[in-house]
Amino acid sequence: MEPVRSGCFCAFILFLAVRLRAADCAKVIVGDPFKIPISCEPGRLLRDLGDDGTREIATGQSGQWKVSREEDRDRIKIDSSNIVFTHTLYTDGGIYELTCSTSGTKETIQLEVVVASEKSVTQGDKVTLPCYFKTIRGTGLPGWWERNGNETPADRLTVSTDWITTGDLSLTIDGAQPEDSGDYFCYTQDGKRSGNPAAVRLTVTEKKSHQIISSTAAPGNIFTWVLAAILLVLIVALLYLWCCKLRNDRVKL
Repeated sequence: MEPVRSGCFCAFILFLAVRLRAADCAKVIVGDPFKIPISCEPGRLLRDLGDDGTREIATGQSGQWKVSREEDRDRIKIDSSNIVFTHTLYTDGGIYELTCSTSGTKETIQLEVVVASEKSVTQGDKVTLPCYFKTIRGTGLPGWWERNGNETPADRLTVSTDWITTGDLSLTIDGAQPEDSGDYFCYTQDGKRSGNPAAVRLTVTEKKSHQIISSTAAPGNIFTWVLAAILLVLIVALLYLWCCKLRNDRVKL
């Protein structure tokens, strides 16, 4: 699946492995894999450290790419066409530059690593995914949600109509289904502001057949117990009346 791109617009790419092109800005959840395509050889992948200069992440020459630092080799791997961060760290966020020595071209990747809130519910439950923005005097940019790279449909999903006033853009899903599982991001129209939390990972567990049977049978069980209690009271009452009758008969004798 092709990545979402729009110039310097920070597209929220929610794939488990994110593929990028030049001048892309991506968000990835901490701990998820992250891929940077290798488009040339020889070349270098550098990370911009700001005032501290740059750090070499990987180099490619003589038909082979390799990870530069020994301490990175346990979690950064090279396959036939990608540099793969197998387990993205929060500190991996920043600007990366892939330089092709032969052509002199450069590809810039701005990576933001975010922490996801996690929600787990059972099929059919209502669930609210939290998201808050700081708004000032009831003004702010329009905001919305995306799931797995696609804007969420309106069916069964609601947000507060006055979220710009309250700052609460939390998303409510009524009757969650297994296909609703995924990574949800909320953001403003210009894509420059993330909500708090920046992402929510939702897991919807399918309701098992025995759960459905037990839940539907519950009202019947209650009725059975009520009926049994009534019968027990009647039996006790009849026994009491019978005992009273026997006592009266003995007195007469």
